[in-house]
Parts: sequence; structure tokens; C-alpha cells
Amino acid sequence: MTITYKHTKDCCCYQEFLDNPTDRSAIKKFKKNFGESIMTPAYKLHVRLKTAKSAHEYNCIYGAGDNKIELMKDTKDNDFLILKTRVTSSYRKFFNYVTDPTSLEFLKQKDWVGQFKEIKNIHVIAVNNHQYDKV
Repeated sequence: MTITYKHTKDCCCYQEFLDNPTDRSAIKKFKKNFGESIMTPAYKLHVRLKTAKSAHEYNCIYGAGDNKIELMKDTKDNDFLILKTRVTSSYRKFFNYVTDPTSLEFLKQKDWVGQFKEIKNIHVIAVNNHQYDKV
């Protein structure tokens, strides 16, 4: 899958580390924002998401138990669809399904019919410790 990130402090810090996990500056920023304990799980998840062709393929290979990509509950029909997956037992990665990568257009909740096979581009909007209200 193709992964893009929202331009927020946390998402940019997260992306910098994943794009260059040996860069000392990126490691330092990542540890400051998220802590050292999620570094390895975050990188593993990133590699898995990048190598999967779609969300459906990711769920088939890695979705046993709690690591599957699933819908965030309580999203209104006219809001953008928000998907989530676990980074660790406490941290979650939230993202939108990008329907048009050239214009960064997202799918609305009301248009969701379970098309996990079509999810090939995602846009990470938050990575946090169970703070669903901040998504």
C-alpha cells in the first residue's frame, strides 16, 4: 500500500522515523513524542502495511487477533471513513482510505460497503495512545 501522512507534528515525526529508522535525529524526536517502547512495533507495522497490496491482503496475512485493519466506530455518515490498526497494545494508528491519490480525496463513511480489497492508498491522520476523541 501507499502511505501518506497528515502534516501534524506527531505524524511528521512518525513518518520521519519510518522513512529513515537509522537517522539519530528522527530517532530522538520519535522517542520524545512516542517513547522508545513502540519504535520496533511501529517499524514492523509500517513494513507490513507497505508490502501488502491492499487492506484485505494485510488482514488476511497479519489480521489474526487484534492486528487487523478495522473501522473506527461512531463515525457519522458525512465524515470521512476512519480506519485503525494497533501499533502496540495501547497505541493505535488511524488513517483514511484515499480514493484518489492525485487529489488526496477520501471516502465518506456513507459510501463504505466493506471494500477492503480496494484500499491501496492510506493517509495516516493520527497515532496515539487510545485517544479516539483526538482523531
